[in-house]
Amino acid sequence: MPTSPLDAARKASKQLEKHATALADAFTALPPDSDRAPFAALAALADLESAWKGLHAARDLVAEHEPRWSAQRVEAEGIAERHRAAFAGALADALEAAPWPLKGRLPALELGPLTLELVGTLKPELKVHFGPRIELLETLPVDPAKVAEAVLRLANELNRPLDSDALLRELQAAWRAARARSGDAAHPSIAAVMGELALGRQAPAFWASPTRQNFQPLSRVQLAFDLSRLSRRTVDGATLVLGVATRDQTKRLADHLWVPNGASLSGTHFASLGFERLDT
Repeated sequence: MPTSPLDAARKASKQLEKHATALADAFTALPPDSDRAPFAALAALADLESAWKGLHAARDLVAEHEPRWSAQRVEAEGIAERHRAAFAGALADALEAAPWPLKGRLPALELGPLTLELVGTLKPELKVHFGPRIELLETLPVDPAKVAEAVLRLANELNRPLDSDALLRELQAAWRAARARSGDAAHPSIAAVMGELALGRQAPAFWASPTRQNFQPLSRVQLAFDLSRLSRRTVDGATLVLGVATRDQTKRLADHLWVPNGASLSGTHFASLGFERLDT
């Protein structure tokens, strides 16, 4: 009666474990100096040779099934690719209302400044990143309807209406406050300015009772995308200036802010923010 692939694999695994252990023991028993212990060396080498032959014999147990496994792998990869294509097609249909077109091919799709990354095999998930995997926003089940719902929410939040002058004035006030705290530095760190911006946006409830529950956090991702959408960079005679981050400054998320070039996955890491007066 022919051996099934599963039975052959089980038998081979036991043989592999047995002979691998014997091989390790033989290497351990092999004396470092054969001149001083020639008989011990011969015995250890004989055990080593026997274990090595046993390993090859264990492989032969499953060798006849290898072509079948290879064919099954090719078939499974084809099925998986068809599933990915169906998922991508359904997702594209569900995201027709998004502010930007869906581009690319799985495992990584692009939607404006968002990356949609399919990860995992046994239990696949879809991860939504801001930028080229700059910041993880969501981890979702591979369900076109659920993914589309979450991605549309994220995209519409990012693409909310923007008042460029209002944002520039907010940033200028935060910059001045950060300068005062940092000893009048012309271009304080972007993290310092973001901290002041967050404080400036707190509702009266926070100042009346400054608790975690009353604190309204500032979204790094939203600020970054808003900066990329500014229709102008000058307000009240002063121009916004962003300082490009060094390689070292990009190692910690708190030391820089990645700003996309519009609704795309290309962008720049910035480490400082300031305003400069126009020449008169």
